[in-house]
Amino acid sequence: MRALCKLISLTFVMLCAFVSAKEPAAQELAQSDQSLTLDQRLQASIPIKQEGDNLVGYIHLERDRPIDQSTYLYVKYALDHYKKLGVSFILLDLDTPGGEVFASMKIAGLLHQIDVQDHIPVVAFIDNWAISAGAMLAYASRFIGITNTASMGAAEPITAGADGKMETASEKINSALRAEFINLAQYYKRNPLLAEAMVDKDMILVRRDGKIIRLEKEDEIISQGGNPDQIISRKGKLLTLNAEELIDYGVADFMVELHKLAPVTEQESAAGEWPASKNLLFQQPFFAQIPQAKIVSFSDWKIGFFSFLSHPMVSSLLFLGLIIGVYMEMSHPGFGFPGVLALVCLCFILLSSFAAEAASWLEIIILIGGITLLCVEIFVLPGFGIAGVLGILLTLFALFTLMVPTAGPLEFNWDWDKLNFATLAFIERLGYFIGTLLLSLIIIALLARYLTPTFLRKSRIILEGDQEGSVAGLEAKAMPAVGTEGIAHSALRPGGKILINNQVLDAVTDGIVIDKGEAIVVKKIDGSRIIVDRKR
Repeated sequence: MRALCKLISLTFVMLCAFVSAKEPAAQELAQSDQSLTLDQRLQASIPIKQEGDNLVGYIHLERDRPIDQSTYLYVKYALDHYKKLGVSFILLDLDTPGGEVFASMKIAGLLHQIDVQDHIPVVAFIDNWAISAGAMLAYASRFIGITNTASMGAAEPITAGADGKMETASEKINSALRAEFINLAQYYKRNPLLAEAMVDKDMILVRRDGKIIRLEKEDEIISQGGNPDQIISRKGKLLTLNAEELIDYGVADFMVELHKLAPVTEQESAAGEWPASKNLLFQQPFFAQIPQAKIVSFSDWKIGFFSFLSHPMVSSLLFLGLIIGVYMEMSHPGFGFPGVLALVCLCFILLSSFAAEAASWLEIIILIGGITLLCVEIFVLPGFGIAGVLGILLTLFALFTLMVPTAGPLEFNWDWDKLNFATLAFIERLGYFIGTLLLSLIIIALLARYLTPTFLRKSRIILEGDQEGSVAGLEAKAMPAVGTEGIAHSALRPGGKILINNQVLDAVTDGIVIDKGEAIVVKKIDGSRIIVDRKR
């Protein structure tokens, strides 16, 4: 019955999905006016205090740490911290080969949001690499500064194929990523064709008469005459721009020559604060003249912990521990280690979901309602009826929404190649959820058949109960014969206690639930284990 209820609930939750839509960008903040000089645009966007410290929020994405969920959490909490500090701007220090596209899209949304909604501009500074997802983060910044060794581009998404080899992602995914690049480039008045060519390897771009244009075929390229086309991107190659090209095509706003700077000391790094002059960005004339500029960084041990908890494999293990713990606790009266395990797993699931902003109070209310109905069914109402079924449905639905969050509109399609990022991420999490649920059902079946009765009989924590007429072990009591009748001294779910001939004995059922006070009959003796059934 319980397995059937869980299958019904799974069918129900698979028909439901939360859809989150991206809020439109705030219109009150004017976009960059390219008719102004760089200094004028910087002055209009970055507030400078003439008295007191000018704080700069620092986010560093390193080459040896690919962008992933932990990077998203780091950026999220860092930006929240910098908003409270009231920093003048955010310095995004990029030297990254990229990483997970889905995490990068969420980070780009955070960077764009703090600029548009909180009026704290982001200055991306590319010290060497801004490849793949790193290019999208640069495009999500109001200003882009570079060193003379910088390169940016090659942002075509790739996925693991059925044979494990990396291959180009579907056109649906490419289309979504191209749109993201184009929108960010247009918002900050950068050429959208260049941004698109970093994602689409089939684009042909040339500069003709000072303008960047797109061609359909390579034979349209003018290679003869006094004013031939300057080829930017050929068909079949992703666009990657070097430092000179980034400045020439207007992608980057300024370049800073490499200088030897005073290093950040261990004490300054530990304190999370050091003079801005120790960063290359502040060799640029505008930033160099900011008085009392001070860089502040952010670090928190909780980020790594939350990232660990939010990993699909870890969250699936927590879900498994929750289900097994609840089953073990429901199988006997009292409250012991299984109940503690279930509570700990549930707390970690909720903690990781809130940390990643995947949970809301609606899911918590649904979860509390489902657990309440289950408790009513177990401890108040006899048997297992509508309250239990509804409790299972609500509880599983709440856990499903906590463990299978969405971060964009879902677009289901029988053609796998036409699924977008949000849908693919949703399906991946759904696969973990269903797999964990099926595995838990198998484990519960094995426990009910082989391990649970023995565990319940031997556990002092679980079966140490009523002292009325009970003794320390079954060996001190007379073993009842098969067919002996008695009553359930406690609820058997499937383990518990029975009363036969004024003796309280430990017993189990074959998996059925027998309520306290019901008449029972000894069905079988298996070694020192008493197996009973409801008296017919």
